[in-house]
Amino acid sequence: MPARRCPLVYRSGLGGRPSLAREVRDLIRKMSRSNATWGAPRIRNELAKLGIELSRATIAKYMIRHRKPPSPTWRAFLDNHLKDLVFIDFFVVPTATFRVLSSRCSSPPDRPGRARTSSG
Repeated sequence: MPARRCPLVYRSGLGGRPSLAREVRDLIRKMSRSNATWGAPRIRNELAKLGIELSRATIAKYMIRHRKPPSPTWRAFLDNHLKDLVFIDFFVVPTATFRVLSSRCSSPPDRPGRARTSSG
């Protein structure tokens, strides 16, 4: 029994929407590369001034994808906020008479060797 061919298989390369001219694609990429903050609407408006009417989706399809900057690290966060941080430690000391002394030790980060203590 011979295999039956689907009519779409041999006709799939025919028809459809015509492709965009190479000059227009290169212009979209050049505008996108030169103006990293411009999105598809802005490039669409600039192309409309030149008499080239395209949809935002078409322009977005041919735009250069800019990489996002890496997110800040914990080290960068600590460097930026170190002056606002205070290191605090709470601890409890049992005595020989079964009393409990609690204490708090705090130190600003710019002088880690000099700690302030208080007991209560």
